[in-house]
Amino acid sequence: MKLVDLNYLDSVGYNTLIGPGFHIQQNENLASISTFNNLSQIDGDLNLAQNPKLLSITGFNALTEISNAGKLLINRNFELNEIVGFDNLNSVFDVKIWGNTDLTEINAFSTLSSIIEDLEIYSNENLSSISFNNLASIGDTFDFNENNSISNLEGFSSLTTIGGDFIISNNENISSLNGLSNLNSVFNISIGNPNLSDLCGITNLIQSNGVAGEYFVGGNLFNPTMSDIMNGNCSL
Repeated sequence: MKLVDLNYLDSVGYNTLIGPGFHIQQNENLASISTFNNLSQIDGDLNLAQNPKLLSITGFNALTEISNAGKLLINRNFELNEIVGFDNLNSVFDVKIWGNTDLTEINAFSTLSSIIEDLEIYSNENLSSISFNNLASIGDTFDFNENNSISNLEGFSSLTTIGGDFIISNNENISSLNGLSNLNSVFNISIGNPNLSDLCGITNLIQSNGVAGEYFVGGNLFNPTMSDIMNGNCSL
């Protein structure tokens, strides 16, 4: 289903399944998405994109499943300020949130415990608050870059496992990796942020020999080796 060129969304009576896919995009005057609170399943991608006046996404509170390898895509909504809701979504294939230049807050996904493939959050220049507090595992890549207003990763405090690449790069305001103390397993790791001086948040990861592949830390204010972190030398 595709909703295009709408001025608003009022109550919509879906209560079980929409598919294949659900796309809300290119609606020039759409300011908020606060409905679909009875929708429990989407078969395919949920794509919320290119809605230039969209200020908030606050619905989808009954959604439990995005099935059939469906992705959650939120991108290029240039005036979007907040994402809240999705309070019953337990698992999803991919989550990609990018290019929302006015986005300041992601306070959603309170029951999301696993992402089957990738979590990509990038180029959200004003993002300062994020909460994925129950997310424990990411099956493949976690890519967090060019989110220039956030200072730490405390919104990922339950994260334990990343099956693929762990990339934290080009986030101008990140000064610490606080919030990652439960992380104990990744494949490759790449960290490079110009004001990052405290990497103690990945001490548990390093001391538990949790990096299976390559370790790259460079371009930070402080660039400790794995041995440094192992020995407690993890910050300036």
